[in-house]
Amino acid sequence: MSRKTTLILAVVMLVLSGMLRVAAQGVRDGLTPENVGNAGTSGLAKLDSAALGLVLGGLRGPLVMALWTSTEEQRGSSAGGEQLLGGLDTKIELIRLLQPQFDSVHIQQIYNKAINLSAELVSPGARYAAILDGIDYGRRVIADRPSNIDIETQIGQVFSNKLGAADERAFFERRVRDETRAERTRARVVLPAAEQEAFQQAAFRAGISPRELVLRTPAEASTRTTVLDLEVARLIEADPDSPLLVVEPFDPRAADAATLRLARLEPMLDAEGRIQPSLTEPTRDAPEGLSSGEYLDGSQIQFVDAYGPFPEGLGPHALAFEHAMRAYVLQEHAGQRHIQHSIPYIRIQPGRNLRDWSLSTYEQGRQLEAEALGLEAPARSVDGREQALIERLSAGYRPGQAVPYPALLRRAVTMYERSLELAVPAADRFVRHLELHPEARGFFTSTIDRLQLNQVILEADIAYARLALGDETMDAVTLRSLLDAYLKADADALRYVMRFHVDPLVLPAGVVNTDLSGLPREQQDAVYLAQQELRNQSRGTGRFAGERVMDEFDGIRTRLAVRIGILRELLGQVR
Repeated sequence: MSRKTTLILAVVMLVLSGMLRVAAQGVRDGLTPENVGNAGTSGLAKLDSAALGLVLGGLRGPLVMALWTSTEEQRGSSAGGEQLLGGLDTKIELIRLLQPQFDSVHIQQIYNKAINLSAELVSPGARYAAILDGIDYGRRVIADRPSNIDIETQIGQVFSNKLGAADERAFFERRVRDETRAERTRARVVLPAAEQEAFQQAAFRAGISPRELVLRTPAEASTRTTVLDLEVARLIEADPDSPLLVVEPFDPRAADAATLRLARLEPMLDAEGRIQPSLTEPTRDAPEGLSSGEYLDGSQIQFVDAYGPFPEGLGPHALAFEHAMRAYVLQEHAGQRHIQHSIPYIRIQPGRNLRDWSLSTYEQGRQLEAEALGLEAPARSVDGREQALIERLSAGYRPGQAVPYPALLRRAVTMYERSLELAVPAADRFVRHLELHPEARGFFTSTIDRLQLNQVILEADIAYARLALGDETMDAVTLRSLLDAYLKADADALRYVMRFHVDPLVLPAGVVNTDLSGLPREQQDAVYLAQQELRNQSRGTGRFAGERVMDEFDGIRTRLAVRIGILRELLGQVR
């Protein structure tokens, strides 16, 4: 039987199945009055896998093979966004229904939708929609087959590796954070084009990041438009230096439907940034002998809630952590084993997600701090030198001087506090992992030290920002304590580089990396300078493995040195 004949027969059988289903639904609605009106909800996603298999009979296997071949051919046809509307999504859904028991099939299809298909689309918005479609596919599988370690892991990887780490991660992160926040009344703001700069300044004073403010030029080029939360729009409108604005109601979901941008996450938080109670409500009691965290309680969000509230919204790494923890519990306490990944891999994923969540909010704090000073921050770091730039940008602002946009600096502090809060349990998870798997010490010891270093740096940065905002009194005791914190951060940063990232070519005779931190500071500084020189000579050749780290730490240590100098000067003035 040819593939074409197989597909024709399969379609006929599906049509007949659908007709019978509608007829049966009509009978059911007649017998059960409270269900009247629900017949129209039937569709491909509502088909039952077992019933579909019975209807197709022996055609099931040939149809699956034909669908697999067809999806691969269509996926590689460079059809762009049309392939999502031209039947490919239906074929993938049919494969899910026809092979419901094979986790490898579902893993592959999640990957297809979220990774392969999204890569073929042009705009970040279309890619975001394709990624969410892959996540939604995984959630449909979980609904049919709950407590599945394979699918929980795959969904978590999409959140972490795609939404949280792709080239467009800055765009994806903003979308995820915005959509997971509580429903807010939105407004379309119209302003004169000639007053654009004044409006931007008022928006920045209201706490909107320049990376978040998107001004569009409509057909009437004499105006500019943007969409904001109504509360923020009114705050800008009340700014005495803001231009005259037109604030109109705006429904983002209606706008999405009009442009076919249908994919978005549902809100998960309330107005205070807490997880909605309906998402954290357990639906099952604890099994005998197990405590909280050792079983899945049936709620949609069980593990992220411990780190709330989340006024900044939930980012991709937060949601990745939720799914990684579910997989961890299923492995450690339910005896499940992933079909592809090892036991240690599943064990360490929650720690990795906490680490990435912490580092992501750290970087966002740096960006907001620079923007609070009126400086342009890179949307994301792509290499060590760009990360160094982000570190240096805001190093030199001084407590006692006016901060142009204090609301943005307060948002930076919020991000720093989140990063600090996450660094502690992340490091603890890596420590406990090494107790079980000491053979991984070479991989994760530097991660633990880096998270601990970040804790020291962030504690100093939070105190410095609060001093600049006037939340702390600038007296000798405060300045001395802050200076000591930065001196410790600089010593710890140098020690970290000495321990993990010094090339053997610059090691003193008879000294190994683990001995470097015990050398006098002058010798450590000399080794660091030799390391910088080696990096500069080898740049771009690939011969110097620590190039990115050295670039980044040049920025970190420059920032620390600038702050140390400012604090010493201020301390001398108040004595």
